[in-house]
Amino acid sequence: MLAERVGFEPTERFQPFTRFRVVRIQPLCHLSAHFQKKCPQQESNLHRRFRKPLFYPLNYGGVQPVPFAGDRRIIGKNPRWVKGAPGLVESAADLSYQIPSCIITSVNTQETASGSIRETVYLNNSATSFPKPEAVYRGMDHFFRTYGDSPDRTGPHVALRSASLVDVTRERLCRFFDGPDDPARAVFSYNASDALNTGILGMLTGGGHCVASAAEHNSVLRPLWHLKERGVTTDYVPVGDDGLLDPADVERAIGPQTKLVALNHASNVTGLVQDIASVGAICKEKGVPLLVDASQTTGVLDISMKKLGISLLAYTGHKSMLAPTGIGGLLVMEGVEVMQTRFGGTGFDSASRPHPDEYPWRLEVGSVNLSGVAGLNAALDYLEEHTPAEIHEHEMRLYDMLAAGLGQIEGLTLYHPVPREKKIAVLSLNFEGMHPDEVGARLLSEHSIMVRSGLHCAPLMHEALGSYPDGTVRFSIGALNSTEDIERALNACRALVKP
Repeated sequence: MLAERVGFEPTERFQPFTRFRVVRIQPLCHLSAHFQKKCPQQESNLHRRFRKPLFYPLNYGGVQPVPFAGDRRIIGKNPRWVKGAPGLVESAADLSYQIPSCIITSVNTQETASGSIRETVYLNNSATSFPKPEAVYRGMDHFFRTYGDSPDRTGPHVALRSASLVDVTRERLCRFFDGPDDPARAVFSYNASDALNTGILGMLTGGGHCVASAAEHNSVLRPLWHLKERGVTTDYVPVGDDGLLDPADVERAIGPQTKLVALNHASNVTGLVQDIASVGAICKEKGVPLLVDASQTTGVLDISMKKLGISLLAYTGHKSMLAPTGIGGLLVMEGVEVMQTRFGGTGFDSASRPHPDEYPWRLEVGSVNLSGVAGLNAALDYLEEHTPAEIHEHEMRLYDMLAAGLGQIEGLTLYHPVPREKKIAVLSLNFEGMHPDEVGARLLSEHSIMVRSGLHCAPLMHEALGSYPDGTVRFSIGALNSTEDIERALNACRALVKP
């Protein structure tokens, strides 16, 4: 199994998560009217941060800061909540110094009745994959110890080392995605959201019309909403009862003013894979560029930009590509020109006032995330060894096990668990009589199962599913999950519905 090839022992995989407490913060609707009236500005700031229950792990067993603690770090032997400079909070009762005490409702330990500590099962790979293959850790460590310089910004003999890493990775990405022949058109970004902003804003400069769908992530929806104020109009193609869009609807939505079609390859809510090949053929016939958000499919599905008719492909490294956060990119096929929307340093031709027009500098500003590129390059080694098809098959075997088990539990609503051939390993569900956030928190605090609850940055998709505004509980399987992980998740779900 893929999970066994990495060489991790189960106790090593999630050691930072093994000892924690959970602080439950109620949403603003539970705040007293007195507090809201007394502290309007404080309430306003809280509203932006705490619109729904937040459940923060707090490490109390070691010195390692616990991930997934928002922008607060917890250190030391006793629970301490650190928020910037003001100081430390020694107990949950003292959290009123940082956050009004009226919204702190419970503190629970993760230890079982026998005193044992349960390993956390991570099933939130659609947000970010964890852990990473050992090769990715080694690749980044080697970079920091060996390179550590920036292309075009140090002495020639030093800069060539990092420039070579960047150039080789661009070439590998073009081959991996069967993309542009010119590696310079493999532009690096911080993530897929950054790449999509570059593509959408750059293709719709000066107005025009765009076609998107109800299945889109906010990384597409919000740039288009922003452009609405600049005269850009957008038609959102609906998804059917099966959760899929009809390519014929896309064709009907394309008009004389259409400059771009922007669609995701697979939904981060349902895992359903759209028929990009059919849409690509339509776009080619109409002469309209197709931008595809491949955040969820890169690394688990074979993607050929040339065969699918994709003009621009946005991807991120930290999800199913198994690379670190902070690195992604936009691949731009020949014949497609993306206008510049950002300007700045490039490390060369500094006397020129205009920003360079040549790729990749045309769309890259400032220093590239070299450590991210090193991790991405190492992740490509792993993906070439195991192949996306192999990883997808592994994940879907676990998905079948999960879907079959959940289907036998009464009181659950599963959203589009089939058909398997049009899926990646993502499954959303809801528990009758329980809010998704409550389910997510209880899975973590009572059973050490880490999932994702809420709207998943895809509000239109939840409206189509009928799960808006509360959202769903999402299980997303990764390359390094095992059958034991799925068995634990199923047992946890069974326990939650017991009277």
